[in-house]
This record gives sequence, C-alpha cells and structure tokens, in this order.
Amino acid sequence: MSKQDDLWKELESAQSKVVSFMVRFTQQLWQDEKGEPRISWRGSVKHVQGDENTNFTDFAEGLSFMQSQLQAITEQTLERYRIEGHPASSMEEGLKIWEDATRRYTEMWVSGWQQSLAGAQQLKTQMDEVVRKTMTPWPEVINPVVLVEQNRQLKSEVEALKARILELERKQKPDT
Repeated sequence: MSKQDDLWKELESAQSKVVSFMVRFTQQLWQDEKGEPRISWRGSVKHVQGDENTNFTDFAEGLSFMQSQLQAITEQTLERYRIEGHPASSMEEGLKIWEDATRRYTEMWVSGWQQSLAGAQQLKTQMDEVVRKTMTPWPEVINPVVLVEQNRQLKSEVEALKARILELERKQKPDT
C-alpha cells in the first residue's frame, strides 16, 4: 500500500471522525447589594478525545472553544493532505463555511439569550409597578410597624371598654 493510499484511508476515516464535548452548567443564586435575587450560570467544556477544557461565564466562550478545537482538528487533516502535495481548496472552503456557520450560530444564540433576559427584566419592572400601584392605597398593610402600633391601640381601647362595661354592670346590680 502506498503513502497516498494510507493518506486516503486516513482522510476517509476523518470524514466520520467523532469529536465529543462534555458541557456542564452550574447555577449560582445570590443577592446583589440591593438584596435583589440574582442567578448566574457558569460552565465548562471538555474536549473528550483531546482532554482540553475551558471554563466560561458566557456561553459564547464555550462555543468558541468548541469551534477552535474542531478547527484545529480540521487543519491537522488538511495539513496532512497538503504534505502529500494535494490541493485542499474544497476542504478549506468547507472549513470556511463551518467557521462562518458557527460564528453566526453563536451570535444568534447570544442574541436570543440577551433578548430573553431583557424580556424578563421588562416583565419584572412591570410587575414591580403593578405591586407599587396596588399597595399604595394600603401603606399600613405593608408597614409592620404601623400594624403593631394599631394593634396596641386597639387592645388598649378594648381594655378600656371592658372596664367601662364592668363599671356599668356594677351600677346596674342592686345591692344584695
């Protein structure tokens, strides 16, 4: 078998070469300086066959890592092909198409997340406004200090009424 035959066998197997990534996400819950609940996501991507990995806070970074790994593998295959003196223009064109598609997909995915987050923030703002408008007529309901004071005052008035009733009952009873 010639070197060229060996190379073609390698290239044919490269057509069905499996490249795997393990992606892991971790959710972190925390409160900001205003006490508002916040959620953030962190992630890691591991290239299974090559043992390379990266951590990210923006998923676009993880996609970029996967793209760079795939590009490196493709370039290694192209380099082997070039060493044997073969033109690689169709393969290089395929690589360019792949780079463009992954870049656009990353941009689309990030844009989708940004729109979702903006929508969630808008919904939160609207809900906060509804709560503010609804609760404004009843400030004592949302103010526990006012409620405690009103409760003390009511208790005092009830005690005064009980004492007055007892006094009136004593006056009504004939002496026996």
